[in-house]
Amino acid sequence: REVERFLEQHPNYIPEGWPTRTMKVAADKKLPGDYIVGEVVVSLMDWNEDETGMSIRNGDIGTILGEADNEQCRGSRVLCQFPNMPKCNMLPSTITRRILPGRYFVGQAVVSLIDFSTVVSGSAQSVSKGDVGTIIGDTD
Repeated sequence: REVERFLEQHPNYIPEGWPTRTMKVAADKKLPGDYIVGEVVVSLMDWNEDETGMSIRNGDIGTILGEADNEQCRGSRVLCQFPNMPKCNMLPSTITRRILPGRYFVGQAVVSLIDFSTVVSGSAQSVSKGDVGTIIGDTD
């Protein structure tokens, strides 16, 4: 609300690096990863900007602002906002949707209803009926 109030009070202000006051994407324009403007995402990586102190932590919740604001990143990254990083161009592989199919969400506790075992990279892995886990993101 503070931002909206500021923009109302300063109608000619354009944030540095933004082509316009708003970073809206045309309705027919697809964003990488099929994300949409305003969608809530979760970071899957840590990143520090040492000079400014801005950072992103694995698990931080952010918002899709639009297409990448850097010409070299357009078509492969999306512009996001996180609590300690007002804008950053992210690869779709470094974020996941907060709300997942089946109305599950990142961070939600779940209980297995089945026994399952598999081998991943030569290592046996299993889950048993009744095991409690945590949703960490969408499937690859």
